[in-house]
Amino acid sequence: QGGMVVALTPLSPLATNGGYTVSVSGVRDLVGNVIAAPVSSSFATIDTIIPAISALTIPAGSDFIQGNSILITPQTADTDIAFVDFFVENILVKSVSSAPFTMVYTLPTAGTVHLKAIAQDKVGNRGLPAFLDLNVAVDQPPTVTFTSPADGSRVNTGSTFSVILQGTDDLSLKEITLTLSGEMNTSQTKTVTGKNASATFTFTAPTGVTGSGAITLTATAKDSANNTAAQIARTITV
Repeated sequence: QGGMVVALTPLSPLATNGGYTVSVSGVRDLVGNVIAAPVSSSFATIDTIIPAISALTIPAGSDFIQGNSILITPQTADTDIAFVDFFVENILVKSVSSAPFTMVYTLPTAGTVHLKAIAQDKVGNRGLPAFLDLNVAVDQPPTVTFTSPADGSRVNTGSTFSVILQGTDDLSLKEITLTLSGEMNTSQTKTVTGKNASATFTFTAPTGVTGSGAITLTATAKDSANNTAAQIARTITV
């Protein structure tokens, strides 16, 4: 009554890292009215348990190739983590503060990369580090091959013909380029994506022949890191 404060003294010291509930019932006012229902309040004592990361995981099938971005996720059963610090070669590179605390990391160099992660809970307890080593390969240039036409093929004057190229890369292709020289002089570039992609180029053969009638087809490709494929060539005749 009148803002009365009641102090509760436990019969024994409260344990750390514990949860407790205090319930109050049977309270009467000065005229004898009893509180309608018990009142409860829960609280936790000081938390001294450090958070634990059991492992650092990366999705299956990820490419450990220079320049590629991978997802690194700490595995933990703790529910009170505030953030996870990620280190590369013992240098802090990122702090992630929302579950599942996944970091997107772009592999900057080839060779062995040493990763480390440490979790901190909401009261400031800091866990032991979890480690992961990655063997990162050099990003290789793409390759390109002719699907058609066959080397030495003939096309009629004024006819439409197509050239199909197939590109391959260890991460992702960016573009495939075809250049014609000889009886025709032109170049086209097609934008492509993915590790494997084809590109079709369509042309109209000249209506007359001014020389031997030979057209040299020269192809190359670039990947997402602008590595360039070795040129390949074949010849067709009008």
